[in-house]
Amino acid sequence: MPKTISILKSTSIYSEPHLRSAPVRTVEVNDYLKITREKLRNGINWYEVILGDDKFGYVDKEKAFRWKKIKIESESAFFSCVMPAEMAGKRISLIKGDQLHIIFPHPVKTISYMVRDAKGREGLMPGEVEIEEVEDAWMKYLFYLIFAILLIVAILAMLNAGFIAFGGLIVLVLLAGSFIVFFASAIVIAILRGIIHQIWIRM
Repeated sequence: MPKTISILKSTSIYSEPHLRSAPVRTVEVNDYLKITREKLRNGINWYEVILGDDKFGYVDKEKAFRWKKIKIESESAFFSCVMPAEMAGKRISLIKGDQLHIIFPHPVKTISYMVRDAKGREGLMPGEVEIEEVEDAWMKYLFYLIFAILLIVAILAMLNAGFIAFGGLIVLVLLAGSFIVFFASAIVIAILRGIIHQIWIRM
């Protein structure tokens, strides 16, 4: 599924993923483009952008920011609209579970995020709003799954051994074991994702 990027610096879209290829057209700051993938060629990371009519071009990754899909975790929040112009200054209310995209990077995220909602409204959201990146949400459910498996295995082991009591110490051991397995799994998965990503962008 295509992702979206925001252009951070005026640059060219090239016909091939190298600087000596012919420029297709120029894009400016705040332009949005759809991308299909990332490629590493000659030491430069490129985004493959969709030009239409089954044509593609390439933009230097350093000149763009890939949108991040987030979910609001605060009970209530808002962003101050800046686009479209007729809604500039209007406060857009948000509730827990609403999903948005962060469309520009912010070096100091505690100040604000530049966000865009499903209706195409853009604005600044306070940095103290609690958020969760949707792409990483699966990690939380992985923890729940691991903990549930460990809990079931421990209960079955105790029943098999003839234990009836389910003491607090066992619960603490299970929690500790779940955290250890979770973080070990997260590290292994992150390493595998990194390896697969590096192989993919070189293809």
